[in-house]
Amino acid sequence: MQKIKILSENLSNMIAAGEVVERPFSVVKELVENSIDAGSSRIDILIKEGGKRLVRIADNGSGMSRDDMLLSLERHATSKLGCADDLFNITTMGFRGEALASIASVSKMTIYSKEHGAVEGTELISEAGEIRDVRSAGLPGGTIVEVKNLFFNTPARKKFLKTTSTEMGHISDYVVRTALAFPAIAFSLHGDKGVVHDFPSGGSIEERVKLLFGRETAGQLLVVEEELPDLRISGFITPPTVQRSSASGLYLYVNGRFVRDKVMRHAMLQGYESFIMKGKYPLALLFLEMDPSAVDVNVHPAKSEVKFRDSTQVHDLTRLAVYRTLQKRQWLGSEEKESEGLTQNRAEDIKNAASDYMAESGSLDLRGGHTAHEESPAYGQKPSRADALPIKRVDTKREDEGSASYFSSLNVIGQAGEMYIICEGRDGLVLIDQHAAYERIAFETLKSGYVGKYFKSQNLLMPETVEVTPKEAAALEENLPDISRLGFEIEPFGGNSFIVSAVPAILGTRSVKTIIADMASELCEMGRSKAFASALDDILKRIACHSVVRGCRRMSHGEMRDLLRQMDSSGIVPHCPHGRPAHIDIKIAEIEKRFERA
Repeated sequence: MQKIKILSENLSNMIAAGEVVERPFSVVKELVENSIDAGSSRIDILIKEGGKRLVRIADNGSGMSRDDMLLSLERHATSKLGCADDLFNITTMGFRGEALASIASVSKMTIYSKEHGAVEGTELISEAGEIRDVRSAGLPGGTIVEVKNLFFNTPARKKFLKTTSTEMGHISDYVVRTALAFPAIAFSLHGDKGVVHDFPSGGSIEERVKLLFGRETAGQLLVVEEELPDLRISGFITPPTVQRSSASGLYLYVNGRFVRDKVMRHAMLQGYESFIMKGKYPLALLFLEMDPSAVDVNVHPAKSEVKFRDSTQVHDLTRLAVYRTLQKRQWLGSEEKESEGLTQNRAEDIKNAASDYMAESGSLDLRGGHTAHEESPAYGQKPSRADALPIKRVDTKREDEGSASYFSSLNVIGQAGEMYIICEGRDGLVLIDQHAAYERIAFETLKSGYVGKYFKSQNLLMPETVEVTPKEAAALEENLPDISRLGFEIEPFGGNSFIVSAVPAILGTRSVKTIIADMASELCEMGRSKAFASALDDILKRIACHSVVRGCRRMSHGEMRDLLRQMDSSGIVPHCPHGRPAHIDIKIAEIEKRFERA
């Protein structure tokens, strides 16, 4: 019996749709690319229910004749390739000839189109890939494609779609990426709530960056420009002072096509290597221009990945361009340089004071140390020899770390380097990283408040306005009810802006814009409608980290004792939320071994 069969045309289109049409965003992407290739100067996008009910793309491009419209629904039918050589010299956004056929096979689609100069246009109606009607229609020049009830005939595929706001977020992000690459084209995006984006034509990339990311961020951008005889890279990057917790703010283009390319991304981050903290990302908008024959854009069904003929050259140029831009240190203003000089002078003063003290007392150098007495010497006053930090054995009650008063039972000796608290227990010394300990306490407090549905908020004296990327805005808005359980009061303020009127009390007024941006970035990176539950720990870690004063800080004896009590009451574990040790135990036996007494 014959087992191998030739699939029907409609089934073949549905299989192709599985590769090309993953979600409503895919429909928008394919149709907008066709509009760009048609020479449109204006593209209007209307979305209903995140694209599940309706995707409507209208352009003023070259349009199609009746015969071309009928052919456009056939697989592998395209006006953009003529021979095999053209496949390796792609100069258009679309070229596969599968988009319309694939989309039509899983939706109810209507196409209206008219060539410029033609007497009349054509209206075509299809359902599940089958043409139901074709008729003449009075239309303006250009093309309108309406895609209704996506995946209506494949309910299993429809179940995989996310919430309306999530799907709309993907579409909004795509429109932003495309608008940045084609400033000569006017784009508009309308959703269920009205206008989402409206970009006029004829502007520059700089003007679009201001519209999308706000004037404050745009004002900090650094210009990138580097070129070789057959390769050029240009665009904008943020200084190291602007950092994000995810890569959602990286916009990389090759010949106008947005790509998720590992070579360019790795090279760009290498350019930042000595300027930015590991695990942090900048905002970047980079355009790579090269000979189309030197890059293969046909390696991914969605055309989101490319393959370079000489990836080493691309990598080196990208890294060099970013590094040279940052090396100029354009972001350092005179005010910061003055502050830097004052800091260096202050460091010299401290160093000289410490040398005088050591010469007088001859005691162990515990930089930033304090005496174990309740009354500490005034800052800058030289302690007498009697005030030197005593290292002596005291009788302390032996308690296991799991008990409620382990840290409180420790004898505080002093502070080293203005970063570490030195304590004495029964078995030896306990060194506590004060930043890590405070961070862990803040993390546990926030988590208890979220789980127990109670929190302490602090109203801001002046509400802060925070701007994020369109995709991050969608993720943030979707999760606002859960975010409010942490003590934030955040409201949408139009476009990609939000108003923050209250924050968790533990955060105070520190880093409001940074923490909101980080939280939005974290939620966006998850890419799921229930991202908050999955991202909760990471979000709490970031809030906890921002709530703690960083760097060196002198602590009084009372503050150190209070920290130990908080460590007990919070049930602190041996590490901070990021995994660094919060305290280290040094046994007497180990000390004796180092002094060769063992």
